[in-house]
Amino acid sequence: MTPVRPWSKARIEDLLEKTSRLPASPERIEAISSEFLGTPYVPHTLEAKAGEPERLVLRLEAVDCFTLLDYVEAMRTSRSFDEFCRTLRKVRYQEGVVDRGTRNHFLSDWKTHNAGRIQDLTEALAGPVSRHTLKHLNLRSGGAPWVEGLRGHDAEVSWIPSSILTPGMIQEMRTGDYLGFYAEAEGLDVTHVGIFVRRNGSEYLRHASSRHGKVLDEPFRDYVERKPGVIVLRPLEQN
Repeated sequence: MTPVRPWSKARIEDLLEKTSRLPASPERIEAISSEFLGTPYVPHTLEAKAGEPERLVLRLEAVDCFTLLDYVEAMRTSRSFDEFCRTLRKVRYQEGVVDRGTRNHFLSDWKTHNAGRIQDLTEALAGPVSRHTLKHLNLRSGGAPWVEGLRGHDAEVSWIPSSILTPGMIQEMRTGDYLGFYAEAEGLDVTHVGIFVRRNGSEYLRHASSRHGKVLDEPFRDYVERKPGVIVLRPLEQN
């Protein structure tokens, strides 16, 4: 197995300088996210120790599915290390305010508070067969929270059931689209997130997998068949 290269400020600066010259987001996201292949999956890297305040965590050598998206999206539009840190703050936290209560814990919140950066493409892909489900996020069926200390709130989730996801819909997806996999459980919008990659005529899900313990590419169609449905978000080009 090829060892994972350590991250440094110089490596980040070099990556951002190179990827900023690529013509569009699909190419930039593919190049940036490929640098994370093989990175260990580690959950809860953002959680502060008891009694300590929330801080902006930059831990690229260990990611979960959501922090991978944070880092890739923030790098996508950054040209320097300092700009990356500023952008990460805005991507991860509502209005860039670093606090556990303003962190985007759910994909619906991540999409809403990054509206100038991310477009929900789900309904456009599936048209009238897309589903719309009102979720009361963070509250389990018994009333307990998924995330302690966070208030419950409503969100309408648009999603495409896997059983009606057609080859034509998949063909309309493109490298760099962010994917969420719909959660049937109360209080959750998705159970997992990742990045769509098309390579040599085949489609893959690039994601930080708890099952495999690392970031890797898996055949997208095989993966989505095992899930209730999918949400498709498309990064918007920035001026």
